[in-house]
Amino acid sequence: STLARFWFLNEGARSEVGRALSKVEGGRLVSEQDRSEYAIRYPHNKFGEMIFWADGGTLIFPNFFEARIPERGMHGYRNEVEGNHSILLHWSSMGRELDAKGPPQSIAVVHEHLREALRLS
Repeated sequence: STLARFWFLNEGARSEVGRALSKVEGGRLVSEQDRSEYAIRYPHNKFGEMIFWADGGTLIFPNFFEARIPERGMHGYRNEVEGNHSILLHWSSMGRELDAKGPPQSIAVVHEHLREALRLS
């Protein structure tokens, strides 16, 4: 996994876990700025009260899904991890060009292009 999520029964546990995680190399606690930037500021704690986010190339293992063999690839790192970036090549008889050297696009924009290319729009 690229995330470790924590829920707490008391403030003492929260403080102790937060102190320990702040010293762990290979990732960092999700900050309020991260929550705003990545639009993950939820009005509930269903996804965790405290979240540790691994740096690119780091895996949290074992995790809930894989207990024995670590994965050879992973997604879910921050946007600035260039190894997570990919390119969509698209050819269309409709003559629409996509800028392969442009800035990263959200998956919603990619979805729109694919629907258009498949004439599902």
